[in-house]
Amino acid sequence: MKSNYFFCSLFFFLTNFYNSQKNELAIQSSFTNIGISYEYFTGKKFSFGAQAGTGLFGIKKNELIIMTSNSYSSKNLTEFYTSPFVRYYFRDDFNTWFLMGEIYFSKVQSTLFINEVESNKTSKKYFGPALGGGYKFKLNNRFTINTFITVGYDFNENDLVPLLGNGLISLGYQF
Repeated sequence: MKSNYFFCSLFFFLTNFYNSQKNELAIQSSFTNIGISYEYFTGKKFSFGAQAGTGLFGIKKNELIIMTSNSYSSKNLTEFYTSPFVRYYFRDDFNTWFLMGEIYFSKVQSTLFINEVESNKTSKKYFGPALGGGYKFKLNNRFTINTFITVGYDFNENDLVPLLGNGLISLGYQF
């Protein structure tokens, strides 16, 4: 399944490579992940692309087991994630501040560690709409610094609360 996402992303990248400044390749980081993204701008308001990456570090939780004095620590480490997306920008010029709507499909593979011992490998799929906003700084008409926040709804309802949030900082190159 990983190879399908990779080849779809590679296909979009190669077929649109020579369109001047309609492509953006970026290195991005959120609070717990780092990855790369490719975005193709089809016009003044639409774009599509894909993101892929891995976890920087695990999210640690300490929970108390009731009726005993023992506690355990668990850590969920993201090994790999992919996320193709389609975006609609509510402004014609998204090279400054912007608001956007997004339809995303994400697949996240992770490993759960309990007391530093591997316990379980999981794979979750997320799908749904998201709204977001941010600011894009354009340097030398090619390099970009992009910061934005998105809040989305997960139709698959993988978690207790099916809302997802993400904050990203990315360094990109438009070509």
